[in-house]
Amino acid sequence: MPLTSRRRPAAPTSWRGRRALLVAVLVALVAPVAAAPVSAESGTVSGRVILPAGVDPARVTDVMLWAHPVDGVSSFFTRPSADGTYELNVNVPSVISVVPPADVGLVHEYYGGAHQRSKAQVVQPGPDRTGLDVTLDVGGTIHGRLTVPPGYSSSQWYVRSLNVDDRQSGSYESPVGADGSYVLRALPTGRYRLEFNGPGFEYWKDSATEEGATLVPVTLGRATTGVDPVVKVTTYLSARVEAAIVPPGTPVRVSVQVGARDSTVPGGTVEVVDGSGRVVGRASPVSGAADVSVTGLPAAQHHLRVRFLGDATYEASEGAVDVWVSETEPLTVTRIAPSTGPARVRGAGNVWVDVVGTGFTAGTTALVAGQPVSTTVVSPTALRAWVPRGEVGTVDVTVRDGATTSASAAPLRWATAVGTPPTRILDGGVVGPNCASVGVADVPIADVTGVWLNVTVVSPAGPGYVVVGPASSYDGTTWQIPELSGSTVNFEPGQDVANSAYVPISRDGRVCYGSAGAPVRVLLDLTGYTLAGSGVTAAPSTRILDTRPGGVGAVRGPVAPRTLQTVAVAGRAGVPANATSVMLNVTVTGPTEPGNLRVFPGGQAVPSTSVVNFAPGQDKANATTVQLVDGAVSFWSDTSGPGSTNPVHVILDVVGWTTPGSALTSVAPTRVIDTRGGSRVGPIAQPLHPRAGTSFSVVESGAVPAGATAVLLNVTAVGPRAPGNLRVYPDDDGTGRGAPPNASVLNYIVGRDIPNQVLVALPSNGRVTLYSDSHAGTTDALVDVVGYVR
Repeated sequence: MPLTSRRRPAAPTSWRGRRALLVAVLVALVAPVAAAPVSAESGTVSGRVILPAGVDPARVTDVMLWAHPVDGVSSFFTRPSADGTYELNVNVPSVISVVPPADVGLVHEYYGGAHQRSKAQVVQPGPDRTGLDVTLDVGGTIHGRLTVPPGYSSSQWYVRSLNVDDRQSGSYESPVGADGSYVLRALPTGRYRLEFNGPGFEYWKDSATEEGATLVPVTLGRATTGVDPVVKVTTYLSARVEAAIVPPGTPVRVSVQVGARDSTVPGGTVEVVDGSGRVVGRASPVSGAADVSVTGLPAAQHHLRVRFLGDATYEASEGAVDVWVSETEPLTVTRIAPSTGPARVRGAGNVWVDVVGTGFTAGTTALVAGQPVSTTVVSPTALRAWVPRGEVGTVDVTVRDGATTSASAAPLRWATAVGTPPTRILDGGVVGPNCASVGVADVPIADVTGVWLNVTVVSPAGPGYVVVGPASSYDGTTWQIPELSGSTVNFEPGQDVANSAYVPISRDGRVCYGSAGAPVRVLLDLTGYTLAGSGVTAAPSTRILDTRPGGVGAVRGPVAPRTLQTVAVAGRAGVPANATSVMLNVTVTGPTEPGNLRVFPGGQAVPSTSVVNFAPGQDKANATTVQLVDGAVSFWSDTSGPGSTNPVHVILDVVGWTTPGSALTSVAPTRVIDTRGGSRVGPIAQPLHPRAGTSFSVVESGAVPAGATAVLLNVTAVGPRAPGNLRVYPDDDGTGRGAPPNASVLNYIVGRDIPNQVLVALPSNGRVTLYSDSHAGTTDALVDVVGYVR
């Protein structure tokens, strides 16, 4: 049975009362109790400590009584008189603990007949009271004998028990005698794990870990015997193969190193076992080392287990190695993943790429632009190459084995706009502002000019809004954000809501949020970023239109439904005259009826795609990216009733733009998915079912060209049958069954259509997964392509 290394705590100096008292008092002080109101009244409580039959009554004065206030202020303590009577002062709600000396075998009790503080009866302050009697119980015991490795004395060990059924009752300890015997006393009823701790060793009965230990049952007043562990010196084993890939008929050489936790050198036998359980090699370590030669393995991948058998002193241990026995094939490169990486700006670091092909051996090396790079061969068809970041453009990746070099069938292309799998960078508390670094998921923060975020507000208690922007200063305690116009997310009581944001970052790579209104929890999830030279510019939120009184822009007053409005954008709010598209945060405020707002290229036909869906009395914001036609955008408000005159106020805030040659190409909204029965578009022929992923190809839809590395989507949950959230992410393996991220794109409720924009990284197969996270009920979904990254 194994021993594992740990730092041994200081040996106890007394086992008669002091250690048990300390443990009991600490447990009593830290165990949680529901707080009760503090009263100005005070009084005394009194009663009698009753000992079980057979316990010397003279020991009653060794008992300690404590009144522990539930609010953490000062405790009171006393000892009973010779007849067991006691009196304690109580001026706040308290629990009374009764702590007997450990050597009499009585269990630590709380008033109310409990062995843990959380179940104790709370004593309220007030007039003097009598009759608070406490009857002590005889605890259970565990007896056994410990056998230790040769050369050690069992008296160097002590045993500790932990009640897994009642962790608040504390732990109990005892030394092990020179003959290996031990006894644990005063144990409450429960199941216990036992730790045997010696000089540099730790052992939980029948396991090297606490979690795997055999549980020892204990009952009040009864003895559990025969818990007799035999401990051995724990060993460790490491193994490696000389070559991870060998031709058929070539011996596989396995190098093994065996060591012990006590720094001695084990002898014994090492075996190598194949996947069928057959022993295919055996050797005896010399000075802890052994080389095992394995022959006769067929052409295949082999997972070999390597075992040290152990003996009377040393515990067995095990390791594993993987080796390929492979026929020789032509040396080729067929695919690189990811095929696109971020460009180098100011000397950023390197990245790993996976190279897929044929004919790889242990001696295969990857070459980038003809230069060898650090390579790890994984299998005859896969290796990993450590690739220097390059300038924007393409670079050939080949492989070399001896004098043979493959052709480059899949060049690596560096990009300046990158989509990432949804990655949480901040789970913020209810008090803002709060800031987070975007330096996750291999993001080169020194080079980033802007990031795409999904911003989610969780469980607001009232209305308000959140605004996201770069950190501007640091006062030694808190990051500050600049004063920003507009809002990133508008929220209402009890509803989780999300919105996309494209924001610049501070020089040290931070983004922050601030909030107004009710306290809220805010989640920030990174979905992509841009680098210098991308042609995509992130800017602090700047208002170009506010139709409310005293607002901004040429459109003044509430906007009537089904009326085309056009707003000049180029040349305003920092948007250059040659901008090709603009990134907006769009807010609708003051609606009195349900409806939607559509935002589209200036003066063009009104699309069927909405940017904001609104409900009476609720302000709503959403992000969108819109092509500029003649430097302008248009918007159109619609409501559910054909005769409706419901006007709304509209706010437009610029958060970024693109220029000619941009890595991000914006397009007129193109619907690729509509799961509704009467207007179905795309390959998904039914509503999204709860807790299931459904994937589709944006490339096959024709809306995105082959080779695109990310897609900008407007996603809408339509007619949800139950509350939930929608997650949108790359379908890396083409099955749609990959694990969903913990980041949602939008949160929906019954009876509301909820849209949001999201940037999704595209794998080489061009597929995207939709995942509806709901306890019950389906939801329809609309997906519109509004841009892509190449």
